[in-house]
Amino acid sequence: ASVRTPVHMSTPDPRRAILAILLASLLYAGMGACVKALAGEVPLAQVVLGRNLFALPVLLPLLLRQGSGALRMRAPALHAQRLMWGFIGMATAFHGYAHLPLATVTALGFTMPLMLALLAVPLLGERMERARLLCAVLGFGGVLLMVRPDGGGAMAPSLVVLAGAFAWAMAMITIR
Repeated sequence: ASVRTPVHMSTPDPRRAILAILLASLLYAGMGACVKALAGEVPLAQVVLGRNLFALPVLLPLLLRQGSGALRMRAPALHAQRLMWGFIGMATAFHGYAHLPLATVTALGFTMPLMLALLAVPLLGERMERARLLCAVLGFGGVLLMVRPDGGGAMAPSLVVLAGAFAWAMAMITIR
């Protein structure tokens, strides 16, 4: 079964892409602030459920436009694996929002691309030059400097968020 490409595809407009990234960043920051505001008031599981239920009305028109073929899967087990990793990533990020400053969760989230690059070597057979490896190691060092794991009460939530960044990286690996 082949993937159906929409007929209306045209040359990408960089301005639209930039606006979409800015909007996504704004919405992501707003979501983090909302999760932080709900911390302690609403159980984490309900917040995760609410976020996913909120996404349904947004995705439904896209699904209706694409038709039922958009739901056909060539590798259901990989979809289930990607779903699991994505859920873990979301739940751990939400845990971080509840227990850490937003800036710390964001900084820890920036480790995901570093983990993705490192995981792509053994899991996807990609090659990494020494310079890229050095950049990844320095990037992790920079994150540690920002977080300053000094043994205070923030170490456990920081590790949970780092585990979530690993889960997001695994979700991206699964997609590839």
